[in-house]
Amino acid sequence: MDDSQLYVLDPSGCTSIYNEQGQPWTENDGRNSYRRLLSTNDLEYYGGAIVTARKSTGGPAPRKQLAVEVQNDKSQSPLPSSSPPLLLLPTSSFSTLTSYTHLTSPPQLSRLFYTSPCCVLTSSTSCMVITWSTCSNNKGGIILCLNKKRETLKGFEVGGYVGLSVCSDIEVMKHIGGKSGMKKIETCENYKTFTTGNFTTYLSSVMVKIKLVKLLDDEDDETVTWKGEMVEGWVRSDLWNDKIYTGEGKVFRGSQTWSTFI
Repeated sequence: MDDSQLYVLDPSGCTSIYNEQGQPWTENDGRNSYRRLLSTNDLEYYGGAIVTARKSTGGPAPRKQLAVEVQNDKSQSPLPSSSPPLLLLPTSSFSTLTSYTHLTSPPQLSRLFYTSPCCVLTSSTSCMVITWSTCSNNKGGIILCLNKKRETLKGFEVGGYVGLSVCSDIEVMKHIGGKSGMKKIETCENYKTFTTGNFTTYLSSVMVKIKLVKLLDDEDDETVTWKGEMVEGWVRSDLWNDKIYTGEGKVFRGSQTWSTFI
């Protein structure tokens, strides 16, 4: 397995919640055990609804137990609000392994978002439908326009990191848009949303890590505008021709199709 390849598991349909020992999650499972699992060498954590595993040359196979952060919504799972939950993926999920190509060149990263598609923006504790985004140059710069009612905005700070991805599933977008408002989600107390090197993304064919550079506008009643820099990204290998994203048309028509509810 090459370091330039990211392998993604689809956790859809997984409803059981377990701790790192493979036992059902209980209120006695604290944040420390959660962090130990995320720091293992063969696991890279991005959260949201995506799980990633990278295997070094000659190393062990990806673990059967992979952690994925989900929205801490009590209506969906009976979890203590003080600790993010873990999902244990069934062995059958490994059949959905998909190859992703790692991009670090700013011009290449810019090409992923030239058409300003509808995206999902994620932090360590939540994910939200983004109102509007566009590339500001050919050097990886990006402008993010965000709804002020979104819970994710509470943790924004210069130098922090967020994940951004293109989502082609309208039902997923509707679900996130309906759950991630500040009044509709339980947040984790005393849990820092952004830390260096820690970000989350949502399952899709395109995803990037963005460093927040500057708050551009906070005077609008409904939205806030941030400037960011794309640090690195991943794109499905079969949809990338080494120069530009060649994904399904429905992915980038999303901004027209979904504008009625965003």
